[in-house]
Amino acid sequence: MRKNIIRVLCLSFAIIFSSCDKQLEEVPKSFLSPNNFFNTEAEGVLAVNGVYRLIPDLFKSTGFWGVTENGCDDIMVKLYGNVAETYQYDAANTGGANSVWNYSYSTIMNANMVLARLPKSPIKEEMKNRLMGEALFIRGMHYYFLANTFGDVPLWTNELDIAVVSTMGRSPLSEVRAQIKKDLIEAAGYLPNKFTGADVGRANKAAALLLLARQYMIEKNWAEAKAAATTVSKMTEYSLMPNYADLFDIKKRNVAESVMEIQFLRDAATSMNYITNDRYTFFMPPSDSPGVFAGVNFGNSKLRSYEVFYPSVKFVNYFEAGDKRRNVVLADGFNGKPFNRMNQYNNMPFFGSKFWDLDASDYYSGKNLPFLRFAEAFLILAETENELGNTTVAHTWINKTRERAGIAPLSGLSQSQMREAIQKERAIEFCGEFQRRWDLIRWGKLIETVKSVAADNPEGAANIREHHLLFPIDENELIKNSALEQNPGY
Repeated sequence: MRKNIIRVLCLSFAIIFSSCDKQLEEVPKSFLSPNNFFNTEAEGVLAVNGVYRLIPDLFKSTGFWGVTENGCDDIMVKLYGNVAETYQYDAANTGGANSVWNYSYSTIMNANMVLARLPKSPIKEEMKNRLMGEALFIRGMHYYFLANTFGDVPLWTNELDIAVVSTMGRSPLSEVRAQIKKDLIEAAGYLPNKFTGADVGRANKAAALLLLARQYMIEKNWAEAKAAATTVSKMTEYSLMPNYADLFDIKKRNVAESVMEIQFLRDAATSMNYITNDRYTFFMPPSDSPGVFAGVNFGNSKLRSYEVFYPSVKFVNYFEAGDKRRNVVLADGFNGKPFNRMNQYNNMPFFGSKFWDLDASDYYSGKNLPFLRFAEAFLILAETENELGNTTVAHTWINKTRERAGIAPLSGLSQSQMREAIQKERAIEFCGEFQRRWDLIRWGKLIETVKSVAADNPEGAANIREHHLLFPIDENELIKNSALEQNPGY
């Protein structure tokens, strides 16, 4: 069933958006124009499928990893020219921020088209509202990415001509954030708690509310963040997986804890590649020979390793004795056999099975990428209760993820001690799930955190400055649109 939906998505992407994507120069005559869509439910679904089109491309891009994960305290990067890690990005080399700009605005353009035309469609209100909810969520999510990356950004919510868009200046961050919240609140009102069957992987109410809670936490609106997370925590469609490792098992996709995974698919049995990524290759131990990594045979000679990402000493030391997540996030060996060496940069373990795909072939992995999980509702509630002065209640929520990890529950912590515990817990629980940098920024701790891992990232620790909290706008965008102004410091 899942293969069918992936095929349908691929086909619908080609049909509806071939005529409105400026990157495509020719439109085959057999393709349908968006002007002829939205007359039936099938056409409406096909149109919204097209709004999802670039999400996998964004999440599998190294640029997106750069703005969400590089230059933090967990995932270290050994890759020549990685300016996001070393805090040397500028308008000529944005450290990946240009990927966020390009993919996000292309997706927003597509969402705006759907949101402008769906209300006029004759299809039934129930389906129309659901499709509106999906498009609103996707637009809100991409403005969330843009605001976190650049601050003030051009804001438009109508179906505008590209010539008009190309002359728009940057809207104040407060307006962008207001639009993010508006989109996500409206989306939550339209969407079901969870999709099932062939619709698994589509945006749902829980995803809208968790992302809304993240936005409220950025603004330190603890009460509203708590309210959104509380609603999710009560949804019976979701539950914590008893085994943390099962969340990242490629054979157990979209499990009970998954709120939103970015969908990929590769059929290992037939070697058919549908929508794939190569992210696993960046986390693998070094390759000695085909299928052999750090002295251990992984049983698949087609696996590839770039040996780019490795954990910092500080991050490895975050794990308490007996934490079951440790041997999922990190690895000292494989299948009961120890590696013959640790990573060459700090003699620490390699990253582990959370990131690997042992069914992959060369660059091609069909492993989903996690973005929103039910566990986050609990850690949001822990944080919001603590910030609201209810530290005793916060213990209950943080202990839910600790209990699954097999480590002792916390008790008797002060508010400041609980704050520190939550920050460490989020580092462990959500490592590699595209949020560490933005967490550190909203806590006001990015600069001090980067300096704290100077042994692993000396250039980053020496270079980071206040203006690095935001990324520069690519110089090509500034040339194309004279109304845009660069961020300070660049």
